[in-house]
Amino acid sequence: MNPLYVLLPLLVLLVVVDLGFKRLYGEPEHADEKHVAETDDGVGIAIWRHTPEGDTKETPVLLVHGIGVGHRNMNFDDEYGVAQYLAEHGYDCWCVDLRGRGESDVPDSPWSFDDYVRHDLPAAVGYVLSETDADELDYVGHSMGGMLFYAVAGTGYDDRFRRAVTLGSPVAFRNQPFLSFISYVGLGLAPLLSRIKRYHLLPYTARVASVFIPIYPRRLAGWLFNKRNTRTRTMRRASTCVVARLCPNILVDFADWIVNDRWTSRDGETDYGEAMRSVETPTLVVAGESDTLCPPRNVKPAARVIEDSEYLLLGPDGEGTENGYGHADMVFGENARDEVFPRIEGWLDG
Repeated sequence: MNPLYVLLPLLVLLVVVDLGFKRLYGEPEHADEKHVAETDDGVGIAIWRHTPEGDTKETPVLLVHGIGVGHRNMNFDDEYGVAQYLAEHGYDCWCVDLRGRGESDVPDSPWSFDDYVRHDLPAAVGYVLSETDADELDYVGHSMGGMLFYAVAGTGYDDRFRRAVTLGSPVAFRNQPFLSFISYVGLGLAPLLSRIKRYHLLPYTARVASVFIPIYPRRLAGWLFNKRNTRTRTMRRASTCVVARLCPNILVDFADWIVNDRWTSRDGETDYGEAMRSVETPTLVVAGESDTLCPPRNVKPAARVIEDSEYLLLGPDGEGTENGYGHADMVFGENARDEVFPRIEGWLDG
């Protein structure tokens, strides 16, 4: 059979679904201002500001997204935006797009997690502090965004942070057989993946996959969210506006950490897990009781390593929430505004 007979219908399907989803589920940008910070290796990083309402807090907040998404992960809309919630309570909020995401520059060559740590986050932190004339800032990171806090604070920037919140951010990678299997495959493809700057099909495949959310078995959906906490329409909107193109090198980084149960820089010179021990920033470590992508057993160790920290488990057995929280519903859950966001604000108010 001619491969075109298979590929052409698939491409048509992707285009049709993409256009349809943008029309049905598209959501405009909600930030008040767009800023651009330049990294020390010459990459422009987009940062989206939500100005505070009412009495303004002294400390600005930097909000950082996860692995396969952009800044809309943190400021999606007035109902599901952590940034909007905090701005309503007086916080000056800044949501970053890491390199290659959203309206940030795409470097000429592929990049890795180390580039976020060494270039993007220091540039974003420095820019926000300069623009606000603040001496330090607060930090809220979801998934990989929280891991970046641990890595950046542990390698020399701890004195720039006043308080921090991490949401579903693993620091250990053991006891996940399915992810280990995928990671072995990823490492086998590493020579090819490492040459690609961005995986362009991720947003399209996410939208196609979201068509079938109503028939997903709860266990399968649990890799990303708890169906008890989310609406199908919300997740389809998120797949349309939040999911972003990513550099496959980042996936290779995670595959290496999962297979080898370590968390180090590519050159092996920096052990991010060990560097965390120097973090003195008061940190709220949040895990979802139903999160199978980044389960509590791989998130909680951060609270044991960072001396001034508190561990929060979102679920009936932890904080007594109505349902156990999965990975995405810490932000996009129907009750997140009532059950999760106030706990973030409460910690920052500390």
